[in-house]
Amino acid sequence: MKVFFVLLGLGITIVSLTHGFFSDINMLHSLLVHPITVLFGLLFVALGLKGAKKPNYKEMIKKA
Repeated sequence: MKVFFVLLGLGITIVSLTHGFFSDINMLHSLLVHPITVLFGLLFVALGLKGAKKPNYKEMIKKA
């Protein structure tokens, strides 16, 4: 799942940054939509790279 989030985020970011060179877009689109989609893309990358720590059950049993 982490790899999926990283790839999805990179894909969203790359498409958002490059599709303006190939299509005619208006100013509102480039100033409003692109920063939002880049932020969401980077958020997906951050979620994919974030490592969730698994609980150490042996330590929890020893403390109990």
